[in-house]
Amino acid sequence: MKKRFATLVLVAVIALWSNVTAQKSSPSESPVGTGKEKISGDEKIGGGKIQSIIETTNTYDLRFLAGENEAIADGAFEVTVQVRTTTGSAGFKMGTGNMVFEYDPEVLTEPLLFARHNFNGMFYREMSLTEPTKGRLSLNVELLAPGYGSEVSKDFMDVATLRFSRVDSLKTIVFSWRKAAPNATVLFLDDELTLLSSGRLPDFKHSQQPETLDGNDLAKNGLTTGEETLLLPTEFAIHQNYPNPFNPETTIRFDVPETRAGAERISLIIYNSLGQKVRVLVNTAMEAGFHKIVWDGRNDHGNQLASGVYFMRFQSAKLVKTRKMLLVR
Repeated sequence: MKKRFATLVLVAVIALWSNVTAQKSSPSESPVGTGKEKISGDEKIGGGKIQSIIETTNTYDLRFLAGENEAIADGAFEVTVQVRTTTGSAGFKMGTGNMVFEYDPEVLTEPLLFARHNFNGMFYREMSLTEPTKGRLSLNVELLAPGYGSEVSKDFMDVATLRFSRVDSLKTIVFSWRKAAPNATVLFLDDELTLLSSGRLPDFKHSQQPETLDGNDLAKNGLTTGEETLLLPTEFAIHQNYPNPFNPETTIRFDVPETRAGAERISLIIYNSLGQKVRVLVNTAMEAGFHKIVWDGRNDHGNQLASGVYFMRFQSAKLVKTRKMLLVR
């Protein structure tokens, strides 16, 4: 009996020793990829483990783009937040982020998230707008499925359109990106671990009245971002429609830069999922500027189209691009 007990004890000790040895020899898991540098002191807890936040060379620019606000009643003011990559045509897929900026609550009030664009729905939580302190807003994007973020290209993409009530039309509107703690602007790659470094986060100034700001002469509805004045687009662009999905109508915006040829011929045509042309929205020469057009979900004969996926195809001398839309009756 004593001999059998001693044998069982010996077997147990050997099994325990084997398990400890295996744990020591197995490689430890690490989320830090090759060639990526850890940001010292920055760590977050996820899945019960401490995961290092790592930094990449991917950078991004953010900017504000004023809408055609003279057409909005009741002193409202609309502005669209846009993002682009600065790393070339490859771009990156964006994960969770907080785009934080400050404004003067004595000039604008009642901030509203009017439209959500390319980083909302599907694999993202519904985009939200919060106000950590009065006069400071945070546009919040949260990716729920790492690895499935929307791709950010080298062209500016719409993130969200914000609407305010304007208190005094004679005062200049100023937005300033938050670059320092607390509530600094941060964006993550869609692995949810890699902190993207920012490129240009210029301030924004907008005036309805002719005046001079920081040496820049601004006409009505002119705007400036930091050092540069953007009275006209600098490149052709077609933006995602909003709302999307839509019923019964949606707004499509596109940009036409100033060229030596003057007016540029633009076509904007709607196709159904079979590739059949259903509506010609634009097919003419257009002057440089920020343009928008409302599509009422009807074909060229005035008939309402059925629910489904449709495609808008924008064509100019320098850009041909197609975007998907969803009509839900």
